[in-house]
Amino acid sequence: MISLDLRFKTLQAASSALSGEASRIVSQMLGGKVDSVEIIRQGLMTFKFLVELESGQRVIVRFYPFRRASVVNQEPDLLVRCHRAGIPVPRVIGDSRTGPSSELAYVVYYMIDGTPLLEHLASCNSGQQSLLAADLAQQLFNLKTIEFEGCGELSNGHKALDSTWAMFVENSIRDGIQAIQEHSLLDEIMVEKLQRIVDQGFLDPGQSMHSLVWGDINFENIIVDSNSRLAGLIDFESCMSGDPLATLGYCFAVHGTSSFFSTLLNAWPEPLGANNKELVYFYAILRALRLARYAHLPLPTGYARDPITQIFPGMVPALEQLSDSFLPS
Repeated sequence: MISLDLRFKTLQAASSALSGEASRIVSQMLGGKVDSVEIIRQGLMTFKFLVELESGQRVIVRFYPFRRASVVNQEPDLLVRCHRAGIPVPRVIGDSRTGPSSELAYVVYYMIDGTPLLEHLASCNSGQQSLLAADLAQQLFNLKTIEFEGCGELSNGHKALDSTWAMFVENSIRDGIQAIQEHSLLDEIMVEKLQRIVDQGFLDPGQSMHSLVWGDINFENIIVDSNSRLAGLIDFESCMSGDPLATLGYCFAVHGTSSFFSTLLNAWPEPLGANNKELVYFYAILRALRLARYAHLPLPTGYARDPITQIFPGMVPALEQLSDSFLPS
């Protein structure tokens, strides 16, 4: 068992101790001899290692920092549920609830080979991007088949903490605006636009509000194979139960200014009318408000956070679109 307190360590400081842990865990789980362990520096919320066995098997060990230890009660079970539903997510081998003991909670799964979409787009032509967007749109659409009891933040792989989606959104907005004002996270003009949108009330599309919302959606977490087709979706640490369109909104918050995002919207399996697109903008803003409570704190892995508008550049055009819609006539 590792002895260092990782709550205040950076990824570099923790890597040596955790690489040994990753090797031990995989060896005990799969019974093979480990050939190599490599730290994966993509992502800042967890400590992630690629472990390769002499047999050629490539496995990911993902450790959760102490502040995020409870995620082990959600993410592994979500991955299992999605895999059974035919959604291309990593196949789970085990986790710290039943696997070898470790000071940090963890999940272990087989690696999905490929390249992150963020890197792959530079070498994709328009035809390949269209096919890839169609693949991705269908799989994101299929996430709505994973349903929960309750809404909002998850307590485990089947239940969420709030009784309604509207309650979760209302609380997130209130807490987010309070944090923005307390820590001066946005300028006065953006706060004014934000308040104008909030004053209109929550937009209810009248559909199921108990579906899987992929909170970690990011082009770095979408894996593409050598044929420019979707290989898998990774990192389901911050998922929720709610409106399926929130997944698109969360994606807009990060990548809304990307041309590929427009291609993705056009490939959506169901028509997206004006009201649906307003909801996508609204959920992009909600994504930023959800982070606002933590924006003045370091990441669980010890890194400092970037400014909120840098983390979520899509919130700026989303604010523009909705605040202009709500200008007095």
